[in-house]
Amino acid sequence: MSPSSILRQENLAVECVRLCTLITTYAQIAGDAGFSDYHKALEELVREVYSEVKGLNLVNSNAIKSNFPAVDLIDDTKKVAIQVTNTANASKVNRTIKQWANAGKGGYSLVVIGVVKGGSSKKKNVSVTTLAKLVAKSSTMPIPRLTDMVNILKQHITPQVYTLTTDQACVSNLVDYLDRGAIRDLHYFEGSYEKMYDSLEECKGYLVSGMSEKYPVAVKPLTQYNAPIKKILKAVEHSISRILSICDKSRGMDQVISLQHAEIQEIDDLKTQILDHIKDLTKYK
Repeated sequence: MSPSSILRQENLAVECVRLCTLITTYAQIAGDAGFSDYHKALEELVREVYSEVKGLNLVNSNAIKSNFPAVDLIDDTKKVAIQVTNTANASKVNRTIKQWANAGKGGYSLVVIGVVKGGSSKKKNVSVTTLAKLVAKSSTMPIPRLTDMVNILKQHITPQVYTLTTDQACVSNLVDYLDRGAIRDLHYFEGSYEKMYDSLEECKGYLVSGMSEKYPVAVKPLTQYNAPIKKILKAVEHSISRILSICDKSRGMDQVISLQHAEIQEIDDLKTQILDHIKDLTKYK
């Protein structure tokens, strides 16, 4: 089962909000502290986010010409030009409009994006928005595109960060994550035990660390849940470890896993136990 098929759209949308909040909060504090070396990173972030939401092919204007006037990003095919700023206040918007007009690039839709805060503009062919509003618009996109949005945001921040969340929100993602064939398929449905092994190994890593390279939604590591939830997660992790151990002992030099009937039955019993634990987890969603 692919990662996108086991994700709920709501979980991905919430993850977008979480990641966007981290980015905009950092931008606000860094801006207030007078740091400016992060601006190029914000330009690249906005380029990817706006391109994904609006279906554009934006490029950094400095890649076209050094010190390109007025704007940071541009799509010459769709005639869209974007200025990225921390705070899109009236003076910044008016200055951008004037500089863009002086550049003589008529016929473009001009957009000013305030990463932290955006004002408004009633002038023709100019719109003002914020990074948060762009991310909010992504919440209705299809799951594959929403997954892409989560990955875009994740690429621009440190993966494991402290964040405001709840056990309930994390458990909701965990239940979705664990609902996969590697756990649900008993031996008469199981395909490749090697693929099952890889999937369960990934599950174990996600339970312990709260992160997975193949799954875009981060949750708390196992040790940070309250006692009842932690107990259930430890039981799941223990059962998965036991399955992996059985497979390791039955793996040949060619890496093929050859299981005896008793081992297959034990794996099925362990999977049934995991499913029962997942059912217990749902009461905390």
